Amino acid sequence: MRDTNTINVTRFTILAIALILFVGCNRDFFLDFGAVPRSQLFAETGRRGMTSSNQNGSEPLHRDTVLYLSAIRWPDDYDWRRDSCAGAADGTLLLLQWMRSREGPEQFVLLKEIPAGASRLISTNIDMNHLLGGSLYAEFSSSSRTYLSCDGRQILEIQGRYVLKGLHRDSESHLYSLWQGQSGKGLLLFRDSKMLISREGASIFGGLNGPDCSKTGSLHISGDSVSFAFQGSDGELFVWQDGELKNIRPPSGMGRVFDVRIIAKIPRVVAQIDGNLCLMSGEGITVLDLLQTEEISEACILEIDEKPFVCCWCADESLFPGLSIWHSGIWDICTYPEEESFLLHDGFSVQSMGYSSQGRLCAAPGVCLGENLFLNYPAGTSKLGRRFAIAVTGRYDGRSKVLTQSGELPADLGNACLCGVELTILQ
Repeated sequence: MRDTNTINVTRFTILAIALILFVGCNRDFFLDFGAVPRSQLFAETGRRGMTSSNQNGSEPLHRDTVLYLSAIRWPDDYDWRRDSCAGAADGTLLLLQWMRSREGPEQFVLLKEIPAGASRLISTNIDMNHLLGGSLYAEFSSSSRTYLSCDGRQILEIQGRYVLKGLHRDSESHLYSLWQGQSGKGLLLFRDSKMLISREGASIFGGLNGPDCSKTGSLHISGDSVSFAFQGSDGELFVWQDGELKNIRPPSGMGRVFDVRIIAKIPRVVAQIDGNLCLMSGEGITVLDLLQTEEISEACILEIDEKPFVCCWCADESLFPGLSIWHSGIWDICTYPEEESFLLHDGFSVQSMGYSSQGRLCAAPGVCLGENLFLNYPAGTSKLGRRFAIAVTGRYDGRSKVLTQSGELPADLGNACLCGVELTILQ
């Protein structure tokens, strides 16, 4: 397993959105977690809370929207909880779809069963299995090579040990895969089996397990455009977009760089400059006016309705710990002091959600939803307009289910753990 610490209780947080109204894909934005707007904390500073321009707008119902679910099932005598889902034993990858069964009622119907394990070069490590476009992709690393399979069929073999950082299948069915060396340095980008770029010593921004919970990870998709960003071994910043490599010249005084991406054809960089958190947009620099007493643990840039949103997480010793989100000159505090915060977004709206330090799932103070559930964040969450799906498995009872805006969907798969869910519109 890449990092056993990544599967921990903070991944349960997304369940809190089960009590939150989700907005539709209506070109507005919405942020609501019972949050305290910074305008209530900083009077006369120009900061205000986020609002939605049309929270009551109707959402078109797409008859061609489908819900996929992925899981890993092990033999009955194997305790995946004790192994922390590290994939030490052979198992079976499962792909299911919510649909009307032969018996009549709607339920999760099994579409594919894929035998997995080291002998098949298909990992049963949850972090190394990815649900995208209704297909199951699996990484596997031997002592000297890396493999990628799709629905059980090997499609790529790489010399060396790499970790998948981005995955995308375009409208012409070409598969883009972005890889980082397991040492944290060096990158490779492939389209199908053709290498498009290789750079030794480079570090990629983002990833499939990063704070930006995009299903495509470090590969940013805007229309038909594909891009990603990285930092060279000498500290220079680069953006690759549709075959063109662009160098971003950092200003003097730039310190830590948190994230880089292209939004509306303009390179955006969130970094510390002369001790201030700043957003670079092309040649311009905006000081985000975050107190210098705040110790930022991580930050990322989201594209919401073709605009940059800066999300930053401050350490516990900060004046405002947890998640804050900036857009268009506005700051919002999105957590209560004793909560860890994560995001869910679909490119049109963004939600924050929390998990209390007492180990309870909370939508707001005093509104608690449950505990002792395993959630593979972000792969186990999906959002499409007002619709959402959250795949969870009980740590102790082993029962699996999917939470949606209209209730729970049972997914009784035996000795299995849910690892991915996807709402998508069939083309």
